[in-house]
Amino acid sequence: MIRIKVRTLLGMLATVALLGWFGYSQLPSFLYFNGYPEALLKWFPNNEFARPALNELAYDYYKDTGLDGDNYLFVTSAGWASGGGVQASSTSKQRADVIAELERLLAKYGFSEQGSDVAFNLAKLHMWNKEWEMAESLFRQVAEKGTGARIGGEELKAYLAMLESRDEQPAIDPAVEGSVTIDGQPAVDAFVFLHRTDDTGFHSPPFLTYPMTITDKDGRYRFYDVDPDEYEVGVGLLPEQLDGYYLAETHPKSVTIHDGNVGESVRLDFRFVPQVVTVSPSFGAVIESDELRLQWEPYEGASYYEPSLTSLLRDADGKYVGSTSKPLTGEKIVGASATFSINELQTQYGGLRKSIDADGRVALSASSLIGIVHPGGEFIWSVDAYDANGRKLSSSAGYFLEGTSKAPLFRISEEGMLEGDRLVMESRYEDAIASYELEGDNDRALRALARLAHIGLTERDGDPREALRYLERVKEPNEADIALIEQLKEKIKEAEASTGSD
Repeated sequence: MIRIKVRTLLGMLATVALLGWFGYSQLPSFLYFNGYPEALLKWFPNNEFARPALNELAYDYYKDTGLDGDNYLFVTSAGWASGGGVQASSTSKQRADVIAELERLLAKYGFSEQGSDVAFNLAKLHMWNKEWEMAESLFRQVAEKGTGARIGGEELKAYLAMLESRDEQPAIDPAVEGSVTIDGQPAVDAFVFLHRTDDTGFHSPPFLTYPMTITDKDGRYRFYDVDPDEYEVGVGLLPEQLDGYYLAETHPKSVTIHDGNVGESVRLDFRFVPQVVTVSPSFGAVIESDELRLQWEPYEGASYYEPSLTSLLRDADGKYVGSTSKPLTGEKIVGASATFSINELQTQYGGLRKSIDADGRVALSASSLIGIVHPGGEFIWSVDAYDANGRKLSSSAGYFLEGTSKAPLFRISEEGMLEGDRLVMESRYEDAIASYELEGDNDRALRALARLAHIGLTERDGDPREALRYLERVKEPNEADIALIEQLKEKIKEAEASTGSD
């Protein structure tokens, strides 16, 4: 029989109790760091980890809705657009379920140290649902009763200012005002913002960066307290609202706010009108001949048209990273069709565009290397409609290219394509150079080699001397070759002058 002294037994029990207490005290941190926020809140509601667990839980609910400022597309009076692309929004039921869950958490924890961020995310969700009154009420309660890092912060102030801007102030003249319409109907609950024209950057989405307001039931917007400066005005709408529409050219392109311009409101209206409808080539068409014939439906009020071609810029993984567009002709097309020679288009080039990702990988526009149209390539075409005064009425171009099924994307037959061309389109530039070198004195290969040498395959510019040596071997130089030769000679001359001055 084993005999244990009382003192020993008490020591063992104390050790077990100590270990139990230690384990219990560490359980909240274990639950938090291992992804069990609900269990932590249920068993340890007053623990120091309760607040971050609740905030994390609320944010997880919120982000799962797929509804946020990133869903919006922003189009400015200057004609440029920005946005997160077309994103799938959650269903109304999914959003309603998340709202109900956040309301349950808010009812349980209230506007306490734990619950303030729950209310904040709930307010944002009501805001993206365009339930303005509910959002404003929650934001105000958070500002008055809540605590935490966000409270009193710039984010909360920006959302409140935006929501308060919906109400007209009859006693004050707005600095900037106007209306937003889509196909002649008021665009209710659209976002409108101001962006300084001398600000070359743009924060997207712009909700917390620039002055912003919301259109009323008549599609009208107003800005009251605006710092003196020159601004572009921009409109934020959901992709489904803009699908099939285009912003008619605005006048003026920007607005200028002067010091003390009380009673001198500046007006700028936005009219989104139906896009020009393209007929052929349609999505998925393959051009087998040398003739590229574009056809579209006549646009009401149009005196002439200008067609353009867009080449997609992809990285080494084939992912879309941008685009380059170029007018197909400098002439005004009077009818609703235009015909071009593919062989002639192949001797025209887009601008030398280089994209570099975070890993230092370079992506080059194929149109700048092997022509705006080339065998085996895929392209999107568009056409702009103008009135007799040269004002753009509309365009067939949409505001997002990733939904290529909505755009007239066509392909050129691979007949006549060089292996180097294929490698360029696959962003395998070193392999393309080696392949073009094997072509000898093939003019097309020499042109591609010259442009690859000119733009360079790293962040630094290429070598103009090497590029010139390739072009001087071209047997039948065209206008683009001659223009590039002059450009390269000028660069070499400038480099020599700089070296001499050093």
